Amino acid sequence: MQTLSINADDLLTALRERNPQVESWLDRQTGDIYQVSAQFDDDEVQEDPAFHAAMTTTPERWLRLPRLSGDIGFQAMRAFACNVAEPGLQMALKAALGRQRAFFHFRDVLASTPALVPVWEQQLRERALAWADAWLAAQGIVRHAEASDATDGCG
Repeated sequence: MQTLSINADDLLTALRERNPQVESWLDRQTGDIYQVSAQFDDDEVQEDPAFHAAMTTTPERWLRLPRLSGDIGFQAMRAFACNVAEPGLQMALKAALGRQRAFFHFRDVLASTPALVPVWEQQLRERALAWADAWLAAQGIVRHAEASDATDGCG
């Protein structure tokens, strides 16, 4: 297994990218993450000539990152809702999960209890990072955890 220092925020941003025209790549040598947009002509993509040259000359150096499945977020919402102590809020969160645009409705219900929003966001982040770490491990990579990966004591 190869150990890389990969910025957790950059990794999550890349995995959560929803634009199908944007590809995210992990540099297997440095742990840096690059995003390339197919919306631009080749001339515009070459704004970073070092990146373009590396992609061309050493393709084995690059690992294309997948998109994070919406199932991860839905599973996190379900687990969070089940662990909310206040029965009325728990029922409202579970009802939101059954609606179309469940994530939007879940966040809307959660906004009624602002103190829980950072707890929810931390749990979602932890679940997404756990998925990312498992995916990276399947690729032979261990992500070196950074201080920013630690919880803030809210959950």
